[in-house]
Amino acid sequence: MGGAVTGSPRVTSLTLKQEERLREIRDEWLAIQVSTDPADRPAAEEGIRAAYEAAGLAAPGFILWMSSPYAGAIAASIAPGIICAISRSAPDGGLAGLGDHTLPCGSFDDQFDFVDRQVRLQVRTQASDQAYAPVWYRAAGIRWWVDRPGESPG
Repeated sequence: MGGAVTGSPRVTSLTLKQEERLREIRDEWLAIQVSTDPADRPAAEEGIRAAYEAAGLAAPGFILWMSSPYAGAIAASIAPGIICAISRSAPDGGLAGLGDHTLPCGSFDDQFDFVDRQVRLQVRTQASDQAYAPVWYRAAGIRWWVDRPGESPG
C-alpha cells in the first residue's frame, strides 16, 4: 500500500441523513453564490486577514471595497498605479489620503468618470515626465555651458 493515506477509513457511501445535510450545505452555498445582499464587511475582512495569517503572510494594510464586480475589475487594474502615486506623493509615505482616490459608490457614469480622470492623469504625468526630463537635462547642460564658456560639463 505504498503512498496510501492512513488514518480515517475511506468513505464510500453516505447515510440518508448525511445526504440530506449535504444537500442543505450545497443549497446554502448556491444561495450565497447568487446573493446580491450587502456583504458583512467586518466579517469578510476578518476572514481575509485570517486567511493571510494562516498562509503565513502579512495581512493587507487595507481592503478596498467596490460597489460592483465591474468596478472591482477596473480598480484591480488601476489600483496599483494609484497607490504607488499616493505613496510617492504623500508626506507620510502612506495611504492616509487613499479615501480621495477610491472609486466612488454610485452610478456607472460616476465610476467611469473617476477612472477616466485617473487614467488621463497617469498618462499625462508619465508622458510629461518622459518628454520633459530629456529637455530639462539638455537645457541644464546648455545653461552650464553658457555660464562656463570653454569648460567641459563632464
